[in-house]
Amino acid sequence: MTKKQLITKAVASISVLAMVPWTAFATESSLDLTMTGGTLSISAPSNIVMTGKTVSLYDQTTTGTNDDTTYAKFKVTDTRGTLAGWTFTGSSTALTRTGSAVSVSGSTPTARMGFSGTYTCGTIPESSNGAGKYKVTIAAAGAVGVATFTWLKPDGTTGGTAVTTASSVLLDSGVSATFTGTQVLSDAVALPVGCASPLASQAFSATSLVASSTASTGVSAGGSGALTSTRTIITAEAGSGNGEYRATGGFAVTVLKNSLAGAHSLTFTVTII
Repeated sequence: MTKKQLITKAVASISVLAMVPWTAFATESSLDLTMTGGTLSISAPSNIVMTGKTVSLYDQTTTGTNDDTTYAKFKVTDTRGTLAGWTFTGSSTALTRTGSAVSVSGSTPTARMGFSGTYTCGTIPESSNGAGKYKVTIAAAGAVGVATFTWLKPDGTTGGTAVTTASSVLLDSGVSATFTGTQVLSDAVALPVGCASPLASQAFSATSLVASSTASTGVSAGGSGALTSTRTIITAEAGSGNGEYRATGGFAVTVLKNSLAGAHSLTFTVTII
């Protein structure tokens, strides 16, 4: 074989080697991230001041709204990350006032007789007055546990007769009569109470929904309605509700004629399910 033939053969061998493809190798890495769900929480204004009124011979209306310029609103925060939905509601007590015991007859009867508890607006008819009194009169003298008494409800009807005295005797609507020492025949005390606005005379509105961290799709404020039943403040349908939502809550109260003077109050309780 000539020298030229050897060179040609070597080049041919090199060319064949260059045509063999390189083998590529690939692999994958996974990244796992666990999001821990948070909580479902609510908050409400600590105090809502209603526009004051003067005692009147006629029914009148007053309103009050929580501060719309701060975060002291009715608020729901849902960081559970489930989109399970929720309903934020509120319910109210009547607007009432409980006065202090006063003497009706006898010599300083309030030293031996009195009242405890907070009136819950049970026996003053809405169609008449917004104020009345409990009246307790000793029917039979003697020590506590022996003496008896009669009592009248705020609407003037009889609540009980010949009731045995005790340190505390429940009358009705959250009010109890209290007795100490020796009771004197015909001693009488009274407790002024006010029911300025029963539940049937109260309304609540939830408006101006603000979604502060997300869209409000599927979430809505409850609107207006009477407080005779639980009212919806904000609701989120299933598939919605992650984030923070705030609504303005407004109260409208019809104050009954001839109401008791002084500060009246109610309790508005909020819950979420």
